[in-house]
Amino acid sequence: MSEYSFPRKEKLKSQKLIEELFQSGRAFSAYPLLLKYIKLDDKLPDGVNVQAGFTAPKRRYKSAVKRNLIKRRMREAYRLHKSPLIEQLDQEQHAYALMLIYTGKEILDYHHIEKSMVKILRKLIAHNTSEKSLR
Repeated sequence: MSEYSFPRKEKLKSQKLIEELFQSGRAFSAYPLLLKYIKLDDKLPDGVNVQAGFTAPKRRYKSAVKRNLIKRRMREAYRLHKSPLIEQLDQEQHAYALMLIYTGKEILDYHHIEKSMVKILRKLIAHNTSEKSLR
């Protein structure tokens, strides 16, 4: 499978897992994105290390066309920059469930979203390595 793909098994769809993520998950922020994540003890059901979901608030963006545009941009940025995260997690026995939430007041272009995505994924990688070194 291509390094830059985003197959169905990597998409977060489990309602139970999403609820757990919002109740007890931790968060990182890099405007205009907020990353909520939860570290799981074992692999996800499909044998992947990371599942990700994307959302834009209906309260702020009433039009589904605008929400879908934002989510498309976030998915594309994630798809292109997820490989360092996946490589690091391949060495561990843990898995992550991620939810990326768009918190911006205006719709930013792709390049701003991509910069924020890179920054937020680096924060997650750095947090994971620092947590691993504490063990």
